[in-house]
Amino acid sequence: MQPIRVGVIGLGQIAQIMHIPYLHTMPGFELAAVCDLSAKLVEEIGELYHVPGRYTDASEMITKAKIDAVIICTTFDHADIALAAIERGKHVLVEKPLCETPALAREVAAAADRANVHVMVAYMKRYDPGFLCWQEEVRDLQEIRLVRVHDFCHNNQRIIQDAYELLTGGDIPQEMLQTATARAEARYLEALGEAAAPHLVAGYKLALGLGV
Repeated sequence: MQPIRVGVIGLGQIAQIMHIPYLHTMPGFELAAVCDLSAKLVEEIGELYHVPGRYTDASEMITKAKIDAVIICTTFDHADIALAAIERGKHVLVEKPLCETPALAREVAAAADRANVHVMVAYMKRYDPGFLCWQEEVRDLQEIRLVRVHDFCHNNQRIIQDAYELLTGGDIPQEMLQTATARAEARYLEALGEAAAPHLVAGYKLALGLGV
């Protein structure tokens, strides 16, 4: 059986810690292409994992690389990249958030249905053994009167820096980042309304980024 050939778009923290090492070691998968705006990261990770396809443009990778699926780990433009991949008949795993607006989410879902491809947001907690155990226990409870859930989240950058030796780029043009940031900010206001207060926009962004 041929392995599933995967291209990873966005080579930052989550790609280096989780997706790329798993694809490199799990049977049934082939890390066939990598893509990032940082040419430095593309070359270093390409060399480290012996990846044949190396790109700095997502559209070019989706069009030219010999891949069956893409994993989207970029900071911005998840839905745009997903739609481009769907249009080329690629299956998609996209890191959260899928997009900034409900309209974009519906557009991605409709495109996937038309193309008959699988698109999944990486809400990994759905498969966490602890959550699965909790679901089994809840099924047997009777007359539930109180449920308390404690979700612990903190700034874990120092822990990550101590635990992993992550490669960094630093060669992405600032104007590209500014344009992508402005595009995302405009979509947040599209979802919430142009007059949305800054704290509501900040809370919306936080919920999209943390919800698993």
